[in-house]
Amino acid sequence: MAVFALLAAASVMAQPSPADLRAARLGPGINISHWMAQTMVGHYDPSHLDAYFQQSDADLIARMGFGHVRLTLEGSLFWKPETGMPSKLEAYGVERLNKALDMLLGSGLKVIVDIHPTSEFKRHTWSTREGAQQFAKFWNLLAHEVKARSADDVILEVLNEPECPDAEQWRNVQAAAIIGIRQATKDHTIIATGHNWGGIGDLAALRPYQDRNIIYSFHNYEPFIFTHQGATWGWEATKFLKNLPYPSSPESVEPLLAGIENEEARNAARDYGARSWGPVEVAAVLQPVVEWRAKHGRPIYCGEFGSYRPFTEPDSRLRLLRDTSTAMTAQGIPWAMWDYAGGFGIVEGSPGARKPDFATAGAIGL
Repeated sequence: MAVFALLAAASVMAQPSPADLRAARLGPGINISHWMAQTMVGHYDPSHLDAYFQQSDADLIARMGFGHVRLTLEGSLFWKPETGMPSKLEAYGVERLNKALDMLLGSGLKVIVDIHPTSEFKRHTWSTREGAQQFAKFWNLLAHEVKARSADDVILEVLNEPECPDAEQWRNVQAAAIIGIRQATKDHTIIATGHNWGGIGDLAALRPYQDRNIIYSFHNYEPFIFTHQGATWGWEATKFLKNLPYPSSPESVEPLLAGIENEEARNAARDYGARSWGPVEVAAVLQPVVEWRAKHGRPIYCGEFGSYRPFTEPDSRLRLLRDTSTAMTAQGIPWAMWDYAGGFGIVEGSPGARKPDFATAGAIGL
């Protein structure tokens, strides 16, 4: 039903584009983090890359019922911005990407090739004209490397969460990268995103490009105070929070307030209770991107949603995952959960011996 809903959402003035069709066929997805991006061991040597994610992991993802993965990639594996205009990509990065694609595609999964670098790399792409030109050339070279892969199976995502504060500035930088990709391949679908953190409001602020073979991405971590409770990155207040309930109400949150030592976090928790988050609220946060899709007739995709596990009451987390995935599926929005084996994960166990967390899998409809 989700496939038909997504296709029905395409503009009635035109036949479905390749982007419409490929978005509809993605199936549920999962982000592969901490492997080829955001390494927790400080390097991307074979000792890490060969051990962290293996053929057994790719096969497990497929058996669990996922249709695609979002393969997060550290940009500096391929090009180091401090070296200036790239003339070729790092051979090691290209070799490891091809090995990963062989593994994932061989398991029957579609792959989103997602450039998912450090904040410093991102700033280089948009902070100067030279950086934007270099990034466009980088994408031209990378697209040349993957263009032999089936355009029905491999999609190219320009940049994860650009962190650019200016919507129009980022739109122009992304436009140059899209041109770079198109100079290498006319067939492959591209994923574009809004500025800043690529959230719902950021996509709503993005004017679409003339190129019709583009899917437009957003990330959905609402309610953020719940999905990131206990997290030590991002918003300072979240590290003081744990065991918030979902659904929320003033009565359910009140007993926790006295134990929250940080005033900003305590006030945020009180507001979270007063808003009474539940299925209706979770569905309502999607309205801006649903309206954007209807206005522009372009396919949309949720590249990330999820809930941090260590400090979250398990049943509440499962209820939110169920409500979020259900709301997006009902709107015909394909999605990828964050993440496979990290702090938001859907598997348990160590590399080489991972097993599904069946409760989490069931919550998102697998």
